[in-house]
Amino acid sequence: MADGTKNVAKKFYLKHLAKKLELFEIDVIKRVHGIVTITKDDYTKYASLNAKRSNLITIPFGINLAEYSDEDPPEEMSLFHLGSLEWPPNIEGVTWFLEQIWPAIRKEFPNLVFYLAGRKIPAEFNEENYPGIKVVGEVADAKKFISSKSIMLVPILSAGGQVSENNRRHGTWKNWIPSTKLGAEGIDFKENEDIYLAETITDFLKHLRDFHENPEKINTQKKVSREFVCANFDNQKLSIQLTEFYLNLLDK
Repeated sequence: MADGTKNVAKKFYLKHLAKKLELFEIDVIKRVHGIVTITKDDYTKYASLNAKRSNLITIPFGINLAEYSDEDPPEEMSLFHLGSLEWPPNIEGVTWFLEQIWPAIRKEFPNLVFYLAGRKIPAEFNEENYPGIKVVGEVADAKKFISSKSIMLVPILSAGGQVSENNRRHGTWKNWIPSTKLGAEGIDFKENEDIYLAETITDFLKHLRDFHENPEKINTQKKVSREFVCANFDNQKLSIQLTEFYLNLLDK
């Protein structure tokens, strides 16, 4: 986030915090027996800080497959974001999307609606300022809300941006996802199959046209994504891996 702010004092402060956090992590590494990371990038980071690779493992957040339905979401083309906007990297990404990307999308797809759901949505995020958006606020059932929409937006620009892992896993199961590269961090995905990377207006419009013109292609992709989730994010399988890791640490 430091590189993304123009405020000199804020930039200095964020870099200061990042350095303190790094020193804290280095100190913790020396005192723990094992580290479980949720992404391969984190694994590489801790390995570079001299953590023993034999004491490292990556276990991503998983889902309980029994809770998820195979029913297809509505065919209606709808876009949504679900996440807390009290977290700076999240509001940074949504603000960027609304100001830099959404006007061009709205111009080409005037009937497309962008649903904004989650906590602490700023008052200025309204339809008067951004025609075509609908502010939902907090939702009682995230899975139900996600299932009712077709396109899940993940506009993360800074490391540390949070898309609830349960929501993102469910999105991978149910929705077609255009995401920035950082938004897809932590998922070992196949580009243009599991997740569609989008960093520019051109990227977003290309993918939205594809969705609009070839809905059958998206349905095929969803089936592939479900198989991907079953193979990589099944809580039962991940629990076994984690237990084995802990047992191996006890044997050392």
